[in-house]
Amino acid sequence: MMMSQCIRGLSSPHLRKQLIQVRSVAIFNTRRKIQQRARTLNLADHTQYDYIKDNIAEILADRVTDINREFPVILDLGCGKGHIYKHLNQYITPHLIECDTCKELLELPRQPTEERRGSFSGGGHASL
Repeated sequence: MMMSQCIRGLSSPHLRKQLIQVRSVAIFNTRRKIQQRARTLNLADHTQYDYIKDNIAEILADRVTDINREFPVILDLGCGKGHIYKHLNQYITPHLIECDTCKELLELPRQPTEERRGSFSGGGHASL
């Protein structure tokens, strides 16, 4: 049963009003999160933990290569600094699209590994 159906089913107008107010509370402030991500780029040690994300991206790319097919397009939502881009090669996808809410992260130069260099056909960056 959906939340709106539950609210409609309540007989007490007071309880309905309270539930509607609870539903509208902003738990996650997207604008502030985007600002925080952009601010971290100005820190001197913003690359200190990139090796962890690179390791995760490498494991993910390895698992994708286990799938015996080519993906014509891969969409990387929340791409950040492009960790996935570094590890996908031309045999997996000829076209990678990176999307992120933080425009500053999308503007960072992408540095592919030797295997990826020269094989990337473009793709795009999109700010969500």
